[in-house]
Amino acid sequence: MESLIEDIIRRIKVETASESAAAGVKKLLLRLFGLREIATYFEPRPGREVKREQEFSDGEGHLFRMDRVVIDPDRVVVLDFKTGGEGRADEKYRSQMRKYMKIAKDVYPGRRVEGRIVYIDLGEIRAL
Repeated sequence: MESLIEDIIRRIKVETASESAAAGVKKLLLRLFGLREIATYFEPRPGREVKREQEFSDGEGHLFRMDRVVIDPDRVVVLDFKTGGEGRADEKYRSQMRKYMKIAKDVYPGRRVEGRIVYIDLGEIRAL
């Protein structure tokens, strides 16, 4: 986990040329990954497959790019990372996650499908 965070910080420093931006992001990420509910989706496990920034299509051929899909033998968890989360945008995100979950149910039949909206800056996880 630590090497993942350090890699993200290095990329931020290169892209923004800002030490303070990188420090702020590092603080957010350490707080976020310190939450057991999030860290569990980044741990290797037997039979686990992880897809990042993976495109899936619905029954009508529309493409959707999911941030992180964790596929375990008995379940699939779709994670979508956002910033903010108050007001009308939250319902928009929930609607988007419901679409993602429907697609995951179609792609992985017989597995329980769960969705999590992860608000990075708030340090909150909302389950659907």
